[in-house]
Amino acid sequence: MDVKITRVTTPLVLGEGPHWDERTKSLYFVDIDESTIHKYTPETDVHTYAKVGDKEVSIIIPVENEVNKYLITYGCSLATVMWDGVSETVSDLCIVQTLDRYPQIRINDGKTSPSGVLFAEDNNAKTLLDGISISNGLAWSLDEKEFYYIDSLTSEVAAFDYDKKNITISNRRTIFDLKKNNIEGLPDGMTIDTDGNLWIACYLGGQVLKVDPKTGTLLNSIKFNAPCITSVAFGGTNMEDLYVTSAHNILSEEEFKAKPDSGCLFKITGTGSKGIAGEVVNEILHIKTTTLSSGSSASSDLSVPAAIGRTCYLCKQENRKRYKTANCNMYDKAYCKEYEGKRFIIRASQK
Repeated sequence: MDVKITRVTTPLVLGEGPHWDERTKSLYFVDIDESTIHKYTPETDVHTYAKVGDKEVSIIIPVENEVNKYLITYGCSLATVMWDGVSETVSDLCIVQTLDRYPQIRINDGKTSPSGVLFAEDNNAKTLLDGISISNGLAWSLDEKEFYYIDSLTSEVAAFDYDKKNITISNRRTIFDLKKNNIEGLPDGMTIDTDGNLWIACYLGGQVLKVDPKTGTLLNSIKFNAPCITSVAFGGTNMEDLYVTSAHNILSEEEFKAKPDSGCLFKITGTGSKGIAGEVVNEILHIKTTTLSSGSSASSDLSVPAAIGRTCYLCKQENRKRYKTANCNMYDKAYCKEYEGKRFIIRASQK
């Protein structure tokens, strides 16, 4: 690939959730830590954003047959907002569903299926998937017979048989393992191209991977001068541009100075691939969540991560940008002193 990487925005703290909207020919994305929703229109090269509130926002997806209405996450809730794409504030923030049993967590990643279904939590529904650590990338095969999924701390990309009619998944198997391929970092967000290949963001690996899910072969990679690559989505006039979000939320001041592109939105041209536009939301399907030993909860499609928040669930101390999960061995970290040895939220040690 003879690719060109263009920096589109100035750095965000935790850029995530890129979604190409074919109706407006724009890319929507979020800054989770800053609780802002963003819009970038390539035709005019205009980037706008709006503040939602004081809770984390991890996705923004247009609602079908509604003008300026979007489904977002808001802390541990699903919500809708109205936004004209220009103003610095939103209106009509309306909570759709709250994970009130698990106030210590936030919803991390989400995506609509090709049929426009979004999954969320409800007290009286079935569980699609549990035992999750940090729930991240989601994609469907072109024929919608397979569902691809990333639980970041496994370092794997999993595949399931997908029943579109009944919306169920089964027969889990690993199709790509970063550790076995000697790839540094954790798999994060992902998307699929029109050839059926997966494009996978590599958090703390500073790259995007192109993988053939049928053979488990690494086809190519694109490296960035930013270690925390978070997610990917195709967009543009012919769906040939690859947009990549990134973060600097866990970097020290010295690390951020050395990697000043961290947190930027990037546009990649020349990949030789084309993608598929994001689907709007036309139905919200409620999925039960289950509490795990690490203090996290799990769901599928709209996914719930191991707890990462502003305040430690146990000791209540605040250190918003330095929390990580106890079972992640990639960080230099220390348990909250008051609860040393317990497998809950911990605080990364300051360097």
